[in-house]
Amino acid sequence: MIKFLYTIASVFFIVAVVSLISFVNSLLLEEELIFMPFFGHLLEVLFFGFLTLICLFLIRRTKKKRRLTTTYKNNA
Repeated sequence: MIKFLYTIASVFFIVAVVSLISFVNSLLLEEELIFMPFFGHLLEVLFFGFLTLICLFLIRRTKKKRRLTTTYKNNA
């Protein structure tokens, strides 16, 4: 389960980085800043960054539950 979450988090992170590069590239080209693509890239970066954070939170939560369960079994 944790390996799967790490895989999903890494995919989301890679997509967020690629989106961020695309966003910075559109800023550096100084094209006419049409608001739709500008905010589209920004929202894409924020969305995939948020999904990455959710996956990392789930990984942390799963590890805590596993540690608590192991401690409980060892003490019983």
